[in-house]
Amino acid sequence: MSKSPDAYIGFAVRSRRVVFGAEALLIARKPVFAVLYDSALGKDGRKKLARFAELCDAQQFEMPSGYLAELLKRDGVKVIGICDPNLAQAIVNTLKDGGPSDGGR
Repeated sequence: MSKSPDAYIGFAVRSRRVVFGAEALLIARKPVFAVLYDSALGKDGRKKLARFAELCDAQQFEMPSGYLAELLKRDGVKVIGICDPNLAQAIVNTLKDGGPSDGGR
């Protein structure tokens, strides 16, 4: 049984170690270690995120459509950046071990 990254993402949000949105991520002053984006994110958004992730050596993961908005209880959230290295690594490890195939539910 694979673990869900929900708890780690929730903890990152509660500890204010998350940047919400693609545009905010691109101008963030905090270092970003992992980027999670919605599968519904457009082609241009994906290109921008790929460049950003390459520049700051952040890993990026595509999440199921609506997963982030539902988990965070925020409409329209399609991109988040995790700014804590330990939480980012825990999320990356969880996603590499199986990830949320059905939104983590």
